[in-house]
Amino acid sequence: MDSREQSACSNCGEDGAAFFLVTIVMGEKKSQRLCKKCYEQFQAGSPIHQALRQAKCRFCGGQAVATSMFPAGGTGALPHFDFVCRSCLEESQRLFLAKLDEWGMTLDGFPDPGEANQIQQLIEDIDAQMRRWVIQRDN
Repeated sequence: MDSREQSACSNCGEDGAAFFLVTIVMGEKKSQRLCKKCYEQFQAGSPIHQALRQAKCRFCGGQAVATSMFPAGGTGALPHFDFVCRSCLEESQRLFLAKLDEWGMTLDGFPDPGEANQIQQLIEDIDAQMRRWVIQRDN
């Protein structure tokens, strides 16, 4: 691939692709290089980006910057995405990964039924811990 192909926008073909975007939907990975104009159009038309601009963190109510893999309230068989601020995302991930490491578990694919129950309980525990952490952080 020559430098022109590497810098060409995947959407419009113009030179100057400055954004590298990877999306994974239903296990299908798609990589794109986008110019500023196409990236802004992508963001404007993306439901997740539109929702993120208005979203508040589920733990502290701050401005959300990302989605979390933890289901709100720890319910449901499969996680859905909800919104979190940067500090709550970092803390919740730290808690989650520390506990997985303690248990000697990884998240390579879907957990077996025994692990799924442990992970579900862990998510519920993290939810409660995060609410306490936010109170301590904000006082």
